[in-house]
Amino acid sequence: MSKILLLLFCALMIFADTQPVLANPPGVFLFRSKARITEGSHMPNYKKYRGNSRHKARKLGVYKRWRLRCKAKHKAHKIAQPRTSRTTL
Repeated sequence: MSKILLLLFCALMIFADTQPVLANPPGVFLFRSKARITEGSHMPNYKKYRGNSRHKARKLGVYKRWRLRCKAKHKAHKIAQPRTSRTTL
């Protein structure tokens, strides 16, 4: 029974007309321009320099990048910065 349904579904997909579905009005672009892609694609990984390592460097995962980013932000906020808004006597 399932094979018959599968064959009927395949036949339906063969006869279906996909051109009206895929048509776009003029002026609408399907893909973003390269300038916009490179504009927001920089993602630092906060990885320290390992020197001349013999094994291939692996790209860090999402959670590790997130954790290192949070750690760097906390470290930046911990550093004492002089307050310039207050006058001292």
